[in-house]
Amino acid sequence: MDRYTKTFVEEERKEKDVSTQETTSLSSDSDSFPGYDKLSKLTKLTLELESLLNDAVNKKTETTKIVSSKRSKIEPLLETLLECMQPKSLTYVESLQIRRLTNTLEFDTLDSVQSLKPKKKKILTTLKNLELKDISSKLEGEKLQSKQIELMYAEIKDIWPIQIKEFAELVKNLKFARHGETKVSGKATWDQVEGCFGELMICCTMVQMIDQEANKSKLYKWTLEGLMIQILQNTARRYKVKTILEAVTGINELCPLLLSQYEKKFITEDAFTSIKQCLQYHIVEAVSDKAKEQFRQLQILTCVIQQHPEFVCVGYEELVSNTSGSNICADILFDGGNAGKFVIEIEGLPDKEQKNAYTYLKGRYEKKMQTIGTPMSKKGYKLVLVLPLDTEVPEEQWKLIQKDDSIQVWLFKK
Repeated sequence: MDRYTKTFVEEERKEKDVSTQETTSLSSDSDSFPGYDKLSKLTKLTLELESLLNDAVNKKTETTKIVSSKRSKIEPLLETLLECMQPKSLTYVESLQIRRLTNTLEFDTLDSVQSLKPKKKKILTTLKNLELKDISSKLEGEKLQSKQIELMYAEIKDIWPIQIKEFAELVKNLKFARHGETKVSGKATWDQVEGCFGELMICCTMVQMIDQEANKSKLYKWTLEGLMIQILQNTARRYKVKTILEAVTGINELCPLLLSQYEKKFITEDAFTSIKQCLQYHIVEAVSDKAKEQFRQLQILTCVIQQHPEFVCVGYEELVSNTSGSNICADILFDGGNAGKFVIEIEGLPDKEQKNAYTYLKGRYEKKMQTIGTPMSKKGYKLVLVLPLDTEVPEEQWKLIQKDDSIQVWLFKK
């Protein structure tokens, strides 16, 4: 590692207050997301069941063992769920929380335990024949679906400025992504539409918070449609929505600093245009992982400039090549004057790799050299891996990283 990079990292480690940037932290516990306290008892019941069964999903031979070990907790909840499904006791939209649950892979794990199969079957049968408060049992076919859409629309019309005809057309033609998938794979069945609408109802508070925050932005032009469609087609469930909320809120907090750095010429016109374009796509289209990445990259960008005002950001999400059939982009480009030019790649350190941080990051650096470092070196750039803010690296591992002149890793502290 060269003298300048070592000095850079040492300075960052000594600084207790690199910036006043703060992020909204929301834990991943089932009852921690904004709006949970406003949910009905029925919704909380379905979420509790889903949470209990979650670690049994896709465990193959272990599924039966896991579900069996929790049977004493699961059975009473299933009984309570059945008690909630009395004739005329639920509205249509309330019943969609049960539909949401029955559509999940978690609910499917009940089949792995023989004694739970009858209860699962009874829930599905009861739901299919359930008499609702606000829908006549005489309705069927298109008239039934029209009534269902009307009731759905009534729930979201104050949140989402969409006409009922547009909404009806949208839900009738929704695409659907299987659990865990980020891309849709075909047209949604009506059961899938209902389940996803149940998920949307869980996310309502977060959707409103995102809408309120995003409308304040001076970096992109917000519309709600992308987020709503992501939820309705199952590509953004509640924890991805929470991630988008964190990103939108965090970027808003960074905005004054970012704009100031741009106005003071620490960010070039081309780089700033690219920042806005990336946010327009990834935030407005509600791509949760990409939104998180954008926030993380902007945190690093502003930190570098704060600590080293001789640095100028000259590129953001810069296209390096597309020889593999897809675009390969560099996260951030900096011109450091006498220090040289740097291509920044932000690289997370998984918890499971903490003990082997040096080996892991060296491997990641070597891979990034192949795709980004070597092509950019022809333009005079040095590749640097930058860890997300406040990443913890064991001291002995950090010493190994510092001693290795073949890699460059920077670490920032708030």
